[in-house]
Amino acid sequence: MQALILAAGMGARLGAFTEGAAKCMVRLNGRTLIERLLDDLATLDLSRVVLVVGHGGAGLRAALGDAYRGLPIVYVENPAYRTTNNSYSLALAVPQLCADDTLLLESDLVLDPTILRRCAAASHPAAAVLAPLAPWMQGTLALLDADGFISRFVPWAERAPAHAAYYKTVNVYRLSRAFSAGCLAPALHAHLAAAGPHDYYEVVFGALTARGQARMRAVPVGDCPWYEIDTPADLRAAEALFAEHPDEPSIAPPRSPSGRP
Repeated sequence: MQALILAAGMGARLGAFTEGAAKCMVRLNGRTLIERLLDDLATLDLSRVVLVVGHGGAGLRAALGDAYRGLPIVYVENPAYRTTNNSYSLALAVPQLCADDTLLLESDLVLDPTILRRCAAASHPAAAVLAPLAPWMQGTLALLDADGFISRFVPWAERAPAHAAYYKTVNVYRLSRAFSAGCLAPALHAHLAAAGPHDYYEVVFGALTARGQARMRAVPVGDCPWYEIDTPADLRAAEALFAEHPDEPSIAPPRSPSGRP
């Protein structure tokens, strides 16, 4: 099994934190987000990490090199990161995606490593980590059937506010090589050709599910903590949730040469 991490986005909502660096180079309690993920992935039996880079990609390559704690790193470049979304980044990595079973994840996550172990151990061709929807969460939602499979992916804008059974996608997936090559890759390419490069890849997962072409098993997050870092407020909340030293102050954003944040 390999890991494929999408890290091409600009992270504009983090402001000064990401002006000159990749989003996953933001530090949380002293360690960058990518270091945290790679430390967790290094405990699994993986063949390599595939990292799709764009904004701040040169700095990311310089920081990580070709391996991390003995885990080889392969880079895929998204030169159009300013005008594309993660479905395009994923499509660029299709040759790598189809080479092995894959843990697919986003680079802006901080999480309990148990989540990765549970997802890696899933025995179904496709599996997604889900968490019961909480007030702090936004993004793609999912509904489950009685057998624990995702019955529908729901874009945030299409949610029904009174619905009590929504789950939030944690952005950690296990995809078998056969699923990626025979189902996901053709659907990705077809969607990009028809709709363009601006959607999230969950739109493709949703279309496959709606057409009955894919059954994706839900992997419950349980009581394991996790957070998705999109804004400075998210960073502060995650610092508190994952504090190794409770009295450690929040990390201030980097300052420009003028001294202004």
